[in-house]
Amino acid sequence: MFLHRIIIILIAIIVVIFSALFFINRFGTNNHKIVLWTDIPEFISYIEMFNSKHDNLKIEPVFQRDPARALIRARRHPDIIIGSYLNSPQVIDNFRRVNHLFRQKINRNSFYSELLSRGARGRNQLVLPVSFNMPALMFLRENNITNFVLTNENIIEMSRAFNAGRRGDISAFSPRWNSDMLFYNAVMNNANFRANEALGISYNIDRIEESLRAVRTFINEINGGIERDIRFEEKHLFKPPEILINEQRIFFAYTTLRDFYAIRQEQRERLNFRWIGKDNMIPVCDDIIFAGIPKTASNRKGAEVFLAWLFDFHTQEKIMEIEQSRRVRTFGIGNGFSSLRAVNEQIFPRHYPRLVGHIPPANMLAFPQPLPVEWEPLKNSVIKRWLYREAGNPRTTSDLEAAIDNWYRFNP
Repeated sequence: MFLHRIIIILIAIIVVIFSALFFINRFGTNNHKIVLWTDIPEFISYIEMFNSKHDNLKIEPVFQRDPARALIRARRHPDIIIGSYLNSPQVIDNFRRVNHLFRQKINRNSFYSELLSRGARGRNQLVLPVSFNMPALMFLRENNITNFVLTNENIIEMSRAFNAGRRGDISAFSPRWNSDMLFYNAVMNNANFRANEALGISYNIDRIEESLRAVRTFINEINGGIERDIRFEEKHLFKPPEILINEQRIFFAYTTLRDFYAIRQEQRERLNFRWIGKDNMIPVCDDIIFAGIPKTASNRKGAEVFLAWLFDFHTQEKIMEIEQSRRVRTFGIGNGFSSLRAVNEQIFPRHYPRLVGHIPPANMLAFPQPLPVEWEPLKNSVIKRWLYREAGNPRTTSDLEAAIDNWYRFNP
């Protein structure tokens, strides 16, 4: 009799435990909530789409400025992180490998292979690329430039033709007007900016100085020297470049795909753009957006469901349709080209007529090497300022390495 009671009590305890486990598995917040960090506003609407289609999985977005650096500082991590520089050597090892997703949930071959490799360590895929941006030059649409890519030689020829015989205060273009243009001139000349083993930055200074010499030659031969270039900049460049183009005060202006589509539609209607490049290669902007699942994620399975949904062709097609129906002034996926080739080649031209015939093939895209997590402030505070200053000098006189070392000293 006593033994019989003991058995009944044990069975009751087991039933209670299994019931509790089932309840936690079915309704517990750890299993139906997915915490996502990002600093990309466009993902809020994507999350709303996902949540509306999944009853038992809900993403809780958390705005996290500079997610890559936040990953280093934070004690607790979310289930998914989406942001730039997640492939940096300082943080990439904090992510779970996702190779198994390629077997059933995500098609590896749908990505640009070189871009996908930027989020891998050896054979382990740790973060997945989401989208990327590209530099370009914009100009009046009526000029009808047919080049697929504008090289330095093309820009010189068209600038000289624009300046020739014109009276008044006009100047076709100067690479010095925008420090991003100076930067990508160096990139196209194989400056090879990259993170090094010491988790700092490496580059080819000879190639950078060579690109600066070409800039100075352009300013002297096309724009009549640095003094005139500076006077024109001070007198006119307080206006937005699209206005100066429409006034025919200038011929070209630096832009990016993202910035071009951020221009108000009535102004953009008169404009067009072409990629900048060299030797049949087009540089891709540094701030590629990646997505990854931290090793400490509490809801790995839920995070994988979201990634499988996000990297589906039909999902991205629907995202673009909904965004355009809302008349939201954003571009593409995450405000850039998708990391999925077929999305760019098949869906983008339907939504963005200017891209018809101008989607770059994979073999023309030069994706940046992994960079340090502090790359954006370092580039903006030191490298681009140094390039701008040196572009106006007759020769390179200051030390870029010393300027970078000094920045690291005050920004450990």
